[in-house]
Formats: sequence, C-alpha cells, structure tokens
Amino acid sequence: MNKLYNLYEKYSKLHDALTTKTKDELDASLDPSNDCFYDYVYARYLCVDENTKYCVKLKNFKSNYEKLFTIAKGKEYDFSKNFKHLPENVYNNIMSTALLGTTIGIVPLFGVLYKVIELIIK
Repeated sequence: MNKLYNLYEKYSKLHDALTTKTKDELDASLDPSNDCFYDYVYARYLCVDENTKYCVKLKNFKSNYEKLFTIAKGKEYDFSKNFKHLPENVYNNIMSTALLGTTIGIVPLFGVLYKVIELIIK
C-alpha cells in the first residue's frame, strides 16, 4: 500500500501543477509524471490477481491519472513531451522468465555432459 500512497502523492502534485500553475512553470513541475509512470509499472508487476484490493485501488489510480489529460488539454498546451500516459497492460513475465532461463541453462549443460560421458566411455 506504500506504493499506492507514493503514486497518489505524485498524482496530487501533478493535479495541483496543472490546475494552478502557468504554462511556463508547468515544464519544470511535470517531472512527477515520469515518476508516476515508472512507479505505476513497478506497482503493476506486484499485482498478480486482478481482484485483490490492491489491484482495484491501482485501477482507480489509473482512471484518476487519466483524468489529468482532460485538464491538460483544457490548458491548450502540448504536454506530450513530458506528461506520460500509463501503460495499458504490463505483463507479469515471472513464469516465462524462469522457464526461459532454466531452458537456456540446461541445454548447454546436457551438451557438455554428453561429451564428458562420451569421453569416459572410450
């Protein structure tokens, strides 16, 4: 839940910056958008089951964050260079990474063992 707290803290900074600051001040104050993006990706990796309370709160955060883009469009200023959209789907590749790493490690091992056993038999 600490991740969610940090995300909402950065969200509130972005919201305040978009609603109260002028166009010139916004460029310097939109750095939390990058932080939100990377923190969201990390928090999303922790979300294994979509129906947990954590994942539901994370979806709510994403919908609130996306509402900031309507505020940004109302300012009539191009924020695309420093105001990032959150990714649609972050895949949990834990299982595929483990299987791929194991396969890549075992195949050469079998090759070496085959040659060693062949030398021992001769």
